[in-house]
Amino acid sequence: MDILNQKVTLLSKIPLTPRVLWLRFQLSEPLLFQAGQFIKLEWDINGQHVARNYSIASPPYQGMTSFSLVATLLANGVASTQFQFAQPGWQTSLKGPYGRLLLPKAVECPSQLILVATGTGIAPFYAMLPDLEEYLKCGCHVDLFFGVRNSEELFFFYPFKVLAEQYSHFNFTVCFSRQQTTESACLHSGYVQQYLVNTDVHSNALVMLCGHPDMVDGCFTLFTKDKGLKASQIKREKYILNH
Repeated sequence: MDILNQKVTLLSKIPLTPRVLWLRFQLSEPLLFQAGQFIKLEWDINGQHVARNYSIASPPYQGMTSFSLVATLLANGVASTQFQFAQPGWQTSLKGPYGRLLLPKAVECPSQLILVATGTGIAPFYAMLPDLEEYLKCGCHVDLFFGVRNSEELFFFYPFKVLAEQYSHFNFTVCFSRQQTTESACLHSGYVQQYLVNTDVHSNALVMLCGHPDMVDGCFTLFTKDKGLKASQIKREKYILNH
């Protein structure tokens, strides 16, 4: 896909949690991308050039005129401050799309798909929701592990929960790393890596990791050394929080 450079305009922003914003932007020209890809936003403020990468959190569709992303708010962060105070009508530059965190077509899906995300690393998987349903309709077993610090920081929960209720071969696991919780079918205390240890992994499984670098590296080691997968079966994208 071609890398485009265009102006985009902020349409709306919604706080999903105290630390995460949902931002929707108007496109000035069509953006052709695949679910799982990211874009770069660039702007100048007080003589400083700012550039940040964000996964597209909205599914692609033909003729789309806007897109959404989610951004983590950091104390005194340059981008965070801009997003906190930006009003609808604010313009910035977009470059993209980039990235290879892409699903094969449903007709080529493996017998098992394992998705692991922490924080806003869930964004590309949220954009994949229509594709995940196609995978499930084809009989693919899907496991999604989502790690956040506590229940206050949990977002995008219900769309995945609904999908898990519709398809018995979709397992959705949320892990609170800094909060004890009453264990349930999908809510657990601890790190995602702890629950992956006891997960059955098919020999032809496809794994996608997105989020904190330590999680990505730890899970990559677990899948290759303990679960016997090849590196080629694992797609990785590390989220590094920039101020």
